[in-house]
Amino acid sequence: MRSSSSATWAAAVLLGAAVLTASRPAAGYHDDASKPQSTDRSAYTVPQGMHKIGLFSIEYGLADGLELITWPVWWQLLSPNAGLEWRFVNTGKFAMSAALSGQYLSTRPWTAFFPDWQPADIGIIPLELLGSWRFHPSWTWSFGGLLTAVTLSGSFEEEAFQGAAAVTNLQAHTTFEWRLGRVVALQLHGRYLVFQTTKASAQLDLHPDEYTTIRAAAGGKTNVLDFPKAFQLVPGAHFSWETFNLRLGLGFGNYVVPAINFVLPNRSLVPELDLYWRF
Repeated sequence: MRSSSSATWAAAVLLGAAVLTASRPAAGYHDDASKPQSTDRSAYTVPQGMHKIGLFSIEYGLADGLELITWPVWWQLLSPNAGLEWRFVNTGKFAMSAALSGQYLSTRPWTAFFPDWQPADIGIIPLELLGSWRFHPSWTWSFGGLLTAVTLSGSFEEEAFQGAAAVTNLQAHTTFEWRLGRVVALQLHGRYLVFQTTKASAQLDLHPDEYTTIRAAAGGKTNVLDFPKAFQLVPGAHFSWETFNLRLGLGFGNYVVPAINFVLPNRSLVPELDLYWRF
């Protein structure tokens, strides 16, 4: 009888331990001491000596709180780029970082293969300030501001019209993450266009006759590309295994062109896909 009672108590203790364990906040693979927390759209950086390699980006920890950001080789061939992110605050629950990068894109090498293309040079400089607050072991709130300056110079098709245009925009963004378990985390990402302006200068050569050339120049600044209340809201899921990570999402709003961060005027479905490996 005592043996049966002891077995009952042992089973009760094991069941209670299982319930308590299950009710504890979920710890994902990115919470392990040797793994980073999610570094996308957050103030967290990969640890020193760690690689994060994906289809669209590469991150490497140069030091604790300092990482190198660039694109894979196949993207570098089209558009050379590099950047740094520095996490200058890290209290365990709260972190802040600043990121600066530069990117260059030119159509000139491709004019040999596509004669109809006009020569153009594009320079892109994004500057971002981010914060992340882990106010609960299963909940993290990240937020930031992204300022992107784009310069464009070259020739345009219409009537020998030549000039340059510069587009600058500022976006505010925020992400809530809820970790359901060791592998799965739900995310809700929002983005809002604060402003988007363009500054253009143009030069036009006119030939009223074969002996006369008139050169006209103009310059100005306009907010014609600023779309009131442009936004996007994208719910998704982040699947994190020991090395491989996958993020999927589908939302609605104004689409943001990757790399140049240009916001389009029309609203539609906004898909999201990212995958990468950490080691």
